[in-house]
Amino acid sequence: MYFIFDFKARSLTTRCLSARALRFSGRRLAWLLAVERGDVRCLSSFQHGDHASPHLQSVGLAANQLLMHVPRLPQKLRRGEGLGGGPTGRISWLRRCVSALVDEERIELPWPIALETRQYAERLIQEAVRTELVTPDLSQISSLEDLLHPPWNEYPELSALLELSAFWLQKQELVTKLLRVLVPRYRFYNRSYTRMFRLQRPPYPNQDAFIMQGFGVLELHGNPWPPIGKPNLPKHVEGEAGSSVSVEPFKNKYFINLLGPMLRSVVSRHHPFHSASTTVTHHPALNLIETQKTYQPSVVEDPKRKKFSMILPPPNITGDLHLGHALTVSIQDAICRWQFMQGRDVAWIPGLDHAGLATEMTVERYLAKQMKTPGSTDLRRSLGREAFIEEIWRWKESKKSSILNQLNRLGLLLDWNAEYFTFSPEHSKAVNEALFRLSKAGLLYRTKSLISWCCHLQSAISDIEVERKEITKFTMLPVPGYAEEQAFGYVDVFDYKLIDGLGSVPVATARLETILGDTALAVHPNDVRYAHLIGKFVEHPFIKNRIIPIIADAKHVDPNQGTGVVKVSPGHSAVDFEMAEGGRCLEVVNILADDGSLNAVCGEFAGLPRFEARTLVAQRLAAMGLYRGRFGIGEANEFLASVTPMSLPVCSRSGDIIEPLLREQWFIDTSVMATAAFKASISCSIYFANVSGALRISPHFYEATWRDWLASERHRDWCISRQVWWGHRIPAYRIPEEHRPQSRDSVSSTSDWVIARDLDEARRLIAERCNCSINEVPVNLEQDTDVLDTWFSSSLLPFTAFGWPQEVLLHGLICDGNGQKMSKSKGNTIDPLNLIDGVGNLKPHQLGSGGGSGEGVRTLGADAVRASLLATDFTRSALVYTEESVLDFRRFGNKVWQSMRFLISEMARTGLSIDPKRQSVEVMWDKFLNQKAPEVPLLEKWILQRVAHLAWRFNASFENLCSEQGCDEALHNCVSDLRLWWTEDLCSVYLEVVKHRFRINGDAQENLDTLVACFLCGLRLLHPLMPHISEMLWQSLLNDGHSILLQQFPKVHPHSPSSNHASYALMSDDSDFIPEAIAAVSRLKSWRVLLGLGKAYTDSMGVSGLPTDARQEAALVELCSALAGLRRIDAGSAHLTSIPCGAGISLSFEPKSVDFNTAEKTLQSRLSKLTRNIEALRFKKKMKTDSGNGGLSHTEASKLALLERRISALNSQLQILLDCRNSDIPP
Repeated sequence: MYFIFDFKARSLTTRCLSARALRFSGRRLAWLLAVERGDVRCLSSFQHGDHASPHLQSVGLAANQLLMHVPRLPQKLRRGEGLGGGPTGRISWLRRCVSALVDEERIELPWPIALETRQYAERLIQEAVRTELVTPDLSQISSLEDLLHPPWNEYPELSALLELSAFWLQKQELVTKLLRVLVPRYRFYNRSYTRMFRLQRPPYPNQDAFIMQGFGVLELHGNPWPPIGKPNLPKHVEGEAGSSVSVEPFKNKYFINLLGPMLRSVVSRHHPFHSASTTVTHHPALNLIETQKTYQPSVVEDPKRKKFSMILPPPNITGDLHLGHALTVSIQDAICRWQFMQGRDVAWIPGLDHAGLATEMTVERYLAKQMKTPGSTDLRRSLGREAFIEEIWRWKESKKSSILNQLNRLGLLLDWNAEYFTFSPEHSKAVNEALFRLSKAGLLYRTKSLISWCCHLQSAISDIEVERKEITKFTMLPVPGYAEEQAFGYVDVFDYKLIDGLGSVPVATARLETILGDTALAVHPNDVRYAHLIGKFVEHPFIKNRIIPIIADAKHVDPNQGTGVVKVSPGHSAVDFEMAEGGRCLEVVNILADDGSLNAVCGEFAGLPRFEARTLVAQRLAAMGLYRGRFGIGEANEFLASVTPMSLPVCSRSGDIIEPLLREQWFIDTSVMATAAFKASISCSIYFANVSGALRISPHFYEATWRDWLASERHRDWCISRQVWWGHRIPAYRIPEEHRPQSRDSVSSTSDWVIARDLDEARRLIAERCNCSINEVPVNLEQDTDVLDTWFSSSLLPFTAFGWPQEVLLHGLICDGNGQKMSKSKGNTIDPLNLIDGVGNLKPHQLGSGGGSGEGVRTLGADAVRASLLATDFTRSALVYTEESVLDFRRFGNKVWQSMRFLISEMARTGLSIDPKRQSVEVMWDKFLNQKAPEVPLLEKWILQRVAHLAWRFNASFENLCSEQGCDEALHNCVSDLRLWWTEDLCSVYLEVVKHRFRINGDAQENLDTLVACFLCGLRLLHPLMPHISEMLWQSLLNDGHSILLQQFPKVHPHSPSSNHASYALMSDDSDFIPEAIAAVSRLKSWRVLLGLGKAYTDSMGVSGLPTDARQEAALVELCSALAGLRRIDAGSAHLTSIPCGAGISLSFEPKSVDFNTAEKTLQSRLSKLTRNIEALRFKKKMKTDSGNGGLSHTEASKLALLERRISALNSQLQILLDCRNSDIPP
């Protein structure tokens, strides 16, 4: 049999490889191999003796078996790993894959690449096993040099195998591994040497290259990794000695990626961790803090540690979480992780809010949909209180699992052992205790007052639940309980007849049905039209025994609005109620029942729904000759001023039109508490510290809003009672009638009730108040059926959990990319899970799939969502958030991952092991404090200076997250700059320098010391933001089983000379040289691209004019070589042209083969485009100035200034180019 590797090379630089194996009947095998430039030939054929090898009888069948089918035409690969594609690039890629398989023994590859890699790996191992049959035991060699000496140098077959292995295995140690490890392992195999598995999901985070066939795991049989024949996921076993993982098989046969630290717990410490064998996943069951506790059981409370406590604002059980919740928990989790890494004992308590009214509405809609009665307006009452409450409890349990799963998916540091529910028995006791104390202090009372009433819910609602809908024209709106839409945006005008029969008074109203509750008419005392009517009376058109006075009121009546006459209905308007209480003793008449129908007071209209009554009242007035007509917004005539736009109060819960009604409710006197809260914020502002009882509010500009709300002229008493069923029943017990006091307040009924913690205490309090025996008090007292406002009961959580809070952090409202508030009705909401498990609404071209066969990014992950939220300026009142920002941080996570793979591979290659003490950034900072260390390279000093400054800024941000002492320390700026440091400073500059040093200096471990320190510091900085990937990579680096959460957050030591700045140890003039040098190298590269001085340029080229300072020169030489591929050159030669690039250096090259004309055209094209843009802006500026509109906006002005700077830079570059061209032209 034979097979041929045929890579069709078409250039002189391409190697052609041909190999042929021949079988000789009854004789040994010989490999005939030749590798030459553009030539294929056979060297020789050898036959040694007539006797078979002692192993041939037992393994001959296996050694001659065709293990893998080799296609006649190999599959094409899409790209060539940076070698320009084609056969050369394809060979390079396959060689890397085969080398990685032999090295790692388990790798992840795109499925078609894995298939082809498997074929070549099988053949390579097969021929190594065959060769071993005719040679002495290869496992006895100590190094490849041994093969140059007897007895191995006597075997041409071994020479042929070495040539083949040297081609496919790119590291010398891998050839040794093939001969010493793999050949003995597979010597007696009668099956394939490799096997493959399909991955269940794309590997994290490198999904950009995900292709249609998916990814696969290719591994060698007998590898040291845990077996994956039947997939298992490590799981913590409670109480099982000597084991930290258990095996739990999955239903499918796909390989589930393993979390690195769990994997290493069952892998020998002698095998270094390789990133290709394990990847991070966001498994639904993964709880990061539990995983960290599994790694290190010492994550427990320590009484000696400082305490930091915080409460999770409880999500409502009305539905799933939204992006606002994700922002809140991301901020809190970052703070908690930083506090924990500071050595504090962190208590972050999670929980759920029962959300009384909102939950009741949600469940009622759900049941109506399930029962197919969507038009029902009284479903809960048809079910009954007990049955309806049971339905809500079932709803709560179903939503609890969904919400907690969403929280877990974000990887939060929540203390689930202290989980709470705001409707639990424990919390109910705290609520009853609070009400009892308020009642005892005289701050709780019951009285009749005007409140906002929702007729659909048949309950009072809070002012914050009332939305104002602006009506600017005649509008039809749906109203719950009505089959047809109702009209708004008009006024009805009618006449009240004077009781003396000497005329009438025109009145305009937008709520005509409230005429049935009128008890007065009000006019302005200076209005000449009606001043003479003050003190007279009009007759009610429908209620004959009601005489209505005309009163004067200069405060509430505007003679230029409406007809100039205001009808006063104190029971249905806050303004009218205030007029009635102004010493006039006007009767307050209520005309509406709880459901919005007219009550018995309304006579012939009783029982009618309010909007139907409105139409009928108009008809009856018209029949009586009192109706003047209906007028829309903007209309006017001789008796009516122009109708102005209206503000319609709408219930945010039900969509019903809110009615101001007079109802008996429970209230809290807020004057004392408002004054105390006002003083608390003032104390904190004065002392800038949390003195006893002080309250710090962040961002600080909210303090003005806080004090405005609490100002004595603004705050009102709080209505805390609600007429719903789901919530804490007010612990108010009515005193039996026979024991009630004889003299009672006509308005307040507080004396009819007692507030008690339970029924027994209520009986005792009634007995004490009524001066009777407790046995005389009935056992079954009547308890008020009202429940508490959720805002009251839930607001007690911080006090019941930790006491008086010291700091309050507020974040803004999340808006979409257009600055619009996110809402379901607008269709611009973002579900966090759609981003964690998917890509949201991102388009294929944004995800990297383009028009090719690849599918690009499939999931963005929790870390990317968290980091993108923290990168927004959440201290603003409104913050703009886009899904593109998540994708950016997804790519950043991939950059972190890939850079760490490089470090791990270099550590394995050089044999470097991490010494946390020697390679600690903190230790290096202290070292650079010593001014006697001038030998420290500038690049090391610069990269550590950058990360030191970042660490200080992060600490200042977390420490003063509520004080906002500087924009530079704002958390969102720190997050963005950490990303910039990692991608630009660390990866694009310093990492390339390290690679260059390896190419120049070999495998010296010292080259990695600073890089390792930067990575260790960077991961600790990254952990509060992106805990999953930082935890995974930390475990892969240290391999000690200790969570990164247990490490100290990087910080400047207290003995620093300057406590106000982080980079105290590293800020010096010579380290400032590096940014200037990097900018100069960037200009070098730009000039090379412009002039076409690429790899194909064969004439002399280099860098000249290096600085005289030895350390600066060394740093600049390294940067030029590593980043631009240029070495120093003597510019004194007359045939070289030099272009200054900054930092004292110039690009020097031979100009004879440079196309200056093409370069000039390129610059002229760029200038033309920018000139057109700047001319358009200047023309716009001139037009605005001439028209008197002021000029350009701030954004446009900034754009104009930027264009001017870019044009100036391009003109300078063009002038340098022309000078170079002219200097090259002979005279």
